[in-house]
Amino acid sequence: MNKLNMLFLNEYTNVEELCNAKFGVEGGGVNMYLGTMVSASETKEKIGKWEEDYHTLSKCMHIYNVLALSGNKTRKPQCTKQDIAWLKKFAQRFENQKDSLTRLEKREASKAKFDEKMAKVKPVARNLAIACGVALAINALLEARKDSEEK
Repeated sequence: MNKLNMLFLNEYTNVEELCNAKFGVEGGGVNMYLGTMVSASETKEKIGKWEEDYHTLSKCMHIYNVLALSGNKTRKPQCTKQDIAWLKKFAQRFENQKDSLTRLEKREASKAKFDEKMAKVKPVARNLAIACGVALAINALLEARKDSEEK
């Protein structure tokens, strides 16, 4: 097999193992990663590198499938040095929890935490607003009573 293809397979296998661990599966982790990206596509605009990650990872999965189906018989390079470099960088970002999907998960967890806090604050704020309104009404009644006593 071509040396470039071998390097690619090693890097892709590393990414596959990372994805397998993320999803708790023994195979198909990259496919699950991509599927999760598709199902969360409404929020992708908020995550940098989302489109690049999706398209490049899809491309790499296709290259891997071609190489796997060839049974190590192909001598022609199926990938580029840039593909291998991208897989290495993606694995690093993945390990540092800076890949697109992990960033989205963190953002959603942060939003859920914020929403939970706001749910607790809203009743307090509503009660405070009611109390302020009652205080203003009482003050207005007292002022009106005071004005009527002066006349």
